[in-house]
Amino acid sequence: FRLTARDNRAGGGGVDYDTMSLNVASTAGPFLVTYPNANVLVGKNSPLEVTWDVANTDVDPVSCATVNLLLSTDGGLTFADTLAVQTPNDGSEVITIPDTESTT
Repeated sequence: FRLTARDNRAGGGGVDYDTMSLNVASTAGPFLVTYPNANVLVGKNSPLEVTWDVANTDVDPVSCATVNLLLSTDGGLTFADTLAVQTPNDGSEVITIPDTESTT
């Protein structure tokens, strides 16, 4: 596909593009968080095991060996809290719930 960017500034706008290829793997995915996935109450500073379906994303052709776990407290608008960085993509990680307030 091709991505095109246009600047419509009067008297000096510009245009540029980049052509890219996208490969879709039918042997991988969907990558899904399996727990927690809805309405789970956990106290602040408490441990919680987060689990996900790796779904072959850890092997070729995706080859995602590690994942980052981020927390949203506003319904997915932002992800300000980092819970784990480059943890193995093995389907499970115990994290600590930070002392933050939810807006949703």
